[in-house]
Amino acid sequence: MIYITDAFYYVIQDPYFFPAMTSVVMIGIFIGATIFDGNLRLSRKYILTLFTYSLLLSLVNLSRVIPRIVNGGIIQTQQPLAGTLTNLFVSVAYLAGMYIGVWITKKAHKGVIR
Repeated sequence: MIYITDAFYYVIQDPYFFPAMTSVVMIGIFIGATIFDGNLRLSRKYILTLFTYSLLLSLVNLSRVIPRIVNGGIIQTQQPLAGTLTNLFVSVAYLAGMYIGVWITKKAHKGVIR
């Protein structure tokens, strides 16, 4: 567990981490609003598919990294785990942005947002 917290701090200490995540969310909002145009049902299927892909990608990364850490083959353990955490952060930020974009577009079509 300590390896994960070290990797978490390693990732968020980068000075460009939060601006990059903001950019990813904004791109997700634009893509979600453009592609799905307020169709929440269709976007949920797509978001679930992307979430599953992100989870599988992270599991594959972890299955390669964890045996190396356990066997002592890596001295700085936070770096390989940071790659997996970065994949997860980017995926979650993009998915959240897509959902927000679809939600905003749906509200705009209903006339709630002017």
